[in-house]
Amino acid sequence: MATSAVPPVTVKNINGFEIHLVDVGRGDTLGVTFYVPVGTLHEHGRMMGRAHLLEHILHTGTLRYPGYHSFDKLLQPVGINTNAYTGFDRTFYYASGHQSQAETIIRVHLSMLGGLEFNPDVFLKERGVVVNEIAVEGMKNDSRLLMQMPFMTLLPPSHPWHHPPLAIARRSKAWVWRMSKNSTTRIIRPSS
Repeated sequence: MATSAVPPVTVKNINGFEIHLVDVGRGDTLGVTFYVPVGTLHEHGRMMGRAHLLEHILHTGTLRYPGYHSFDKLLQPVGINTNAYTGFDRTFYYASGHQSQAETIIRVHLSMLGGLEFNPDVFLKERGVVVNEIAVEGMKNDSRLLMQMPFMTLLPPSHPWHHPPLAIARRSKAWVWRMSKNSTTRIIRPSS
């Protein structure tokens, strides 16, 4: 049985962020990912759902590219796909496209780490989107339901982790822009 070699990885510290450059040695696609070490299990009480809201807010305007979804408008026309996923212990952000667009992918996608625009109107709009996702989608994804089962069965109903994804629907409507801006800024800044 043939085994493939582990791709070379270069680790660098850039502006307080640990960067892993992986050359898989094939294809012509470049992917850029980063994660924020906050997920649904890091939250409780009135802050439930903050990670999911942050996932949305990071895509709506940065200090370098202000304006609602401005960086999506820069990435999508050149074939770059971007999205995110909020997990239990972290939130992943990713972008991928043709290697010829490497400079654009890195410059625009990673601008999220340089600071957010924080427009109060956009905050309210995205808060509504997140609340709607919770109300409409709920727990349709069987794998998330299975992962949550220990929390639902072992913890009392009053515990904040009893229903992490579902608990935020009723609480998230009360999120305040200033509270979210202050806590989010602390989350995305490296501790160097």
